Amino acid sequence: SGVGLFVQNGWGSDLSTFSNNQFVNNDSYPIVLPVYSLGKLDANTTFANNTLNMVNVHSSTHNDITAEATWPAFADGTPYFINGNITINSGVRIQAGATFLFNFNTTFSIVGASSYLIAKGTTASPITFTGKQLTKGYWHDLYFNNSNSTLNELNFVNISYGGSLSFNGRGNISMDNSSRLSITNSVISNSGQWGIVKYSANCILNSDATTANTFSGNELGNIKP
Repeated sequence: SGVGLFVQNGWGSDLSTFSNNQFVNNDSYPIVLPVYSLGKLDANTTFANNTLNMVNVHSSTHNDITAEATWPAFADGTPYFINGNITINSGVRIQAGATFLFNFNTTFSIVGASSYLIAKGTTASPITFTGKQLTKGYWHDLYFNNSNSTLNELNFVNISYGGSLSFNGRGNISMDNSSRLSITNSVISNSGQWGIVKYSANCILNSDATTANTFSGNELGNIKP
């Protein structure tokens, strides 16, 4: 009953080994854990008949710059629920087919020179970032701040229902302070404000971003330079 597994943020709490587990019939979430533990999960763990059948990620920061973390796409299709603001100051790779549902007014921040995000889906298995509720502006954005790595890449990604109205000028994707990003073969839709925003003139977005992606339903426009 209750939460199947709870990992506290901080205080040295983390997973050591984790594979091929089953989380069944919990009255709440099967797992609640900080963002720095996501790289310890495996795709083959399964989740069934839990009242809230999502992997709940609470507000936290991933600071380990010594190794790239891989966040799995669960083979049974279970999504991640981003329940609070998460930040990575390190390198993260997301497997094709992963789905992330964001709570109201939450942000996924990629911050600093050591940070990068590689989210490469496929035609059959795109990576999805969207709101827990499908309402324009429900969550904030993917926020690249001073993340100027050439490794930042989104390919075959669907990102929607961000661009929260709680801050002016938000997009589903927001770039600031010399950040760099390549985005291709992706769908950017239903933002409460912009599809993609560049807050700083020194941010670098691939020159074909307008034509290499599909935009629809973004209230203020597709790309704000």
